[in-house]
Amino acid sequence: MERSLTPYAIFYGMDQKHVSGDGSLLSLRSVYLSISLTPKEDRFTWEPKKGVRQAVVARYHDGVSPVFIVVGRSLREVEKHIWQSGCITLLFWCAALVGLFLLVFATA
Repeated sequence: MERSLTPYAIFYGMDQKHVSGDGSLLSLRSVYLSISLTPKEDRFTWEPKKGVRQAVVARYHDGVSPVFIVVGRSLREVEKHIWQSGCITLLFWCAALVGLFLLVFATA
């Protein structure tokens, strides 16, 4: 989970024990304590370890065999793009400030 960018899906039974799926075996209680028993999605970010962030969607499916479905993926690439966008914005802001400074003192 800390190195892979591959999305994962895990299915849990009503006893909150792993039924099937790929990804690491997580205790459902450790992922999210209050997944409601209504068929709606709960979306949240989760940090299982320092520096490892996951985007997770959990849903309760009420059928013949009721299950909780938990899918997620790493936020590493998203956070990298946010960092790069921030650096580019800062670079252009500094360039605009220097340009304004030169324009003011060139006309004075």
